[in-house]
Amino acid sequence: MSDGIKDGGAAFSCFEASPNGYMRIGGGLSIRDYFAGQAMAGMLACPNDKPSVVLNQDHDTGRLAMCAYSIADAMIRAREGK
Repeated sequence: MSDGIKDGGAAFSCFEASPNGYMRIGGGLSIRDYFAGQAMAGMLACPNDKPSVVLNQDHDTGRLAMCAYSIADAMIRAREGK
């Protein structure tokens, strides 16, 4: 990624049989995007009373998305043992 954020690689790579074995034909979405989507789904399914997680009355979706990606970044760091 050009902004220096590690995306964890492809979450759902696609492979196709070839005469030399299998070759990767598509990367799918990144692990970072997958983790962020899962975090957001959890926040929307079971919001709590903490303002950093729950949508406020103004529907601050930008803040929710930033929080989801922050969680995803932490998960990637944890995978790397940091």
